[in-house]
Amino acid sequence: MKTAKIVLLVFVFALLFSGCQQNARLTNLAITQAVAVDLENGKTKVTVQYLNITKNSGTSEALSGTITDTAYGVGDSITDAVSDASRSVSREIFFGQNKVVIFGKEYAKTKLNEGLDYLLRSPNSRPDVLVALSEDTAESIVNNGERGAKVPAQSVYKLINTGMKNGTAACVTVNDMLNAFSDDSCDIILPVLKSKKEYVSCTGIAVFSRGVYALTLDREKAFGLLLLKNDITAGALSVTDSQLGKTGLEIVLASANQNVKKRDSSIEFSCNIMLKLRINEIENGIDRKPDGEALKRLETLVENSVRDIVYLAVTECFNSKSDPFMTLRYLSENGSNLYFQNKSGWRDNLQNIALSVNVNADITTE
Repeated sequence: MKTAKIVLLVFVFALLFSGCQQNARLTNLAITQAVAVDLENGKTKVTVQYLNITKNSGTSEALSGTITDTAYGVGDSITDAVSDASRSVSREIFFGQNKVVIFGKEYAKTKLNEGLDYLLRSPNSRPDVLVALSEDTAESIVNNGERGAKVPAQSVYKLINTGMKNGTAACVTVNDMLNAFSDDSCDIILPVLKSKKEYVSCTGIAVFSRGVYALTLDREKAFGLLLLKNDITAGALSVTDSQLGKTGLEIVLASANQNVKKRDSSIEFSCNIMLKLRINEIENGIDRKPDGEALKRLETLVENSVRDIVYLAVTECFNSKSDPFMTLRYLSENGSNLYFQNKSGWRDNLQNIALSVNVNADITTE
């Protein structure tokens, strides 16, 4: 019995000691929530948003404001800049809880390959971290307070995830980005963020060609791109009917399929889109419920609108020699000979592809 008590006491003391050690280790870490990478005066600058454990202590500051701080570092590479940032906070920067990596637009235009190399090789990189592009500097995104959020990076993370579902932002992980870069049949896309006075917003999707920034699709065309990639599971559309006025529609279901084949002497990219929608709001519908004829008019308006949006999204990408739709891969499904005949210089000939977009909309009032 005495021996058992001694063993129990040793076990309890071991737990207490290991708990103190773990707490000490945590306070010596800068637990990263977001990393911004910019190009400044020819150097790479990183801005790291990290949790400040000392703020999460029940104080008035912890209850009313953010529990994060920011560290800065500059160097010839991201690795050097991160090391510089670590010295500025006198603690090790821990990336195990990082949520998002944001590249500044100027950095993405000139040094994205270096950024990709870092994401691929660095032990600090994780495959499931989200990647985004800033319309201006990446630092401006990380420094945005997000209306006083406890962890601003978490708000940005949720913004991107929600944006993909409703068709306003691409949700791209490190793994997605690296796969697209290494795949000859696909180009990189990234959500574009903009820092406003009190919050961050998604303003479109950046499209790359062979790893080089090509263009940014605005929010409307971003919807068309995401629709073709079958990434939209919710969201809303609006059309204006001659009798019903402006009508708001909720997307219940959206699906698309593509086919790339030879037609006569050219290549045709055809896509078929199916939408199921529910009426949310009708400008002139207080005393009027849409009948079959009105629903048919609305369906035609939706079909025409979505067809135009998708057509413009594809055209702008192809004219910029970018292929985020993997049309070359679809071409390979129609025969290896056709694939190998067109593989060489594929992106240079994208603008010569014939487009065919068909949309079928089904609208219900329930």
